[in-house]
Amino acid sequence: MSLFSITRLGHAEIRVTDIERARRFYVDLLGFVETEREPGKLYLRGYEERYHHSIVLREAAEPGLSHFAYRVSSGEDLDSLTTLFESKGLRVKRMSAGSEKGVGESIRVQDPLGFPVEFYFEMDQVERMLQKFDKYRGAKPMRIDHVNCQTPLVDRGYDYYVKDLGFKVSEYTEGSDGGLWGVWLFRSRTSTTSHS
Repeated sequence: MSLFSITRLGHAEIRVTDIERARRFYVDLLGFVETEREPGKLYLRGYEERYHHSIVLREAAEPGLSHFAYRVSSGEDLDSLTTLFESKGLRVKRMSAGSEKGVGESIRVQDPLGFPVEFYFEMDQVERMLQKFDKYRGAKPMRIDHVNCQTPLVDRGYDYYVKDLGFKVSEYTEGSDGGLWGVWLFRSRTSTTSHS
């Protein structure tokens, strides 16, 4: 039994080179709800979501992923995860509350596949827009519930996310050599991470 509980995918921060163009795509076309904006940053969420954001768009010189984040069940889980990561030789960065708008204290680590991952417990709550049908537009995204991580190190990702972090496998595929080609993992009833 693990000493921590990761509940779900919480949010992702994406670097974009043109914040207004990105807003037209994510908000005007796809239909994400704009919770808040500040210079160079937009905080978005789906209609069903009650937390401050599930996507952050941050203007930067180069596009890419800043980090994706998982929510944990308690503040103590952050300490337990820090102990685990340090025992694996992974460098842990403690982030104070407010380092990211609306997010409480968190930790960031680069996973063994090279992805930047954050873990947090608290995030500000906002009004859910689920029954505000007059506000719906675009594809009407309800929530963010998974990320797809592409890596040639699928076996290593499996060992880390399943054996160390306690994710469950919903399905997998094998390559022609019999090794893992893709693995779909989950923390709750919806898929949260896949590696291929």
